[in-house]
Amino acid sequence: MKKGIITIVCLILLSFTGPPDDQQRILTQVGTMLEQRHYLQPVINDHFSEGIWEAHLHTLDNRKNIFLEEDILLLGAYKLSLDNELHGDSIKFFPAVTSLYAKRYNEAAVIYRRLLSRPITFNDKDSIFPDQEPVEFPRNEAVREQRWNNYLKQIVLDKLTALQEQRAQSKTGDATHGKTDKQLE
Repeated sequence: MKKGIITIVCLILLSFTGPPDDQQRILTQVGTMLEQRHYLQPVINDHFSEGIWEAHLHTLDNRKNIFLEEDILLLGAYKLSLDNELHGDSIKFFPAVTSLYAKRYNEAAVIYRRLLSRPITFNDKDSIFPDQEPVEFPRNEAVREQRWNNYLKQIVLDKLTALQEQRAQSKTGDATHGKTDKQLE
């Protein structure tokens, strides 16, 4: 149940678009309503704050291929202050994380566009574990770029496999009929 409450607070954080005073007022009202009117009546303290911090970062970057380790260390300064923001302190975490996310997202867009601008090769000895989330955020740009490379390879392999299966069952005139693996790729 606590996970649901944290999700609600994260969604509220993601939806802020108004002036800072309105954002603060809304966040304070949410904190008050959670503490006084929610059936679980969670205690909004540092432990709660840490849960919101972790859940929000996971929501923004669950594959851990946008933020860098240094970003997480920087944002760690807010880990125990979100409860204070829910209790009326000025909002600092959301503007900080939003600004940093936008910067890193734009950098990641450059990376994946560059990687997709050239043919993907499958000759390297790589290991891709599609169902396994990375434990740590990338320590530097090179590791982040390698994650993107592996992720894009995974997507291409998944799509290629689906097209090969579709080709195996295709009939004359179908989009995949008679195409080579290279053409499907």
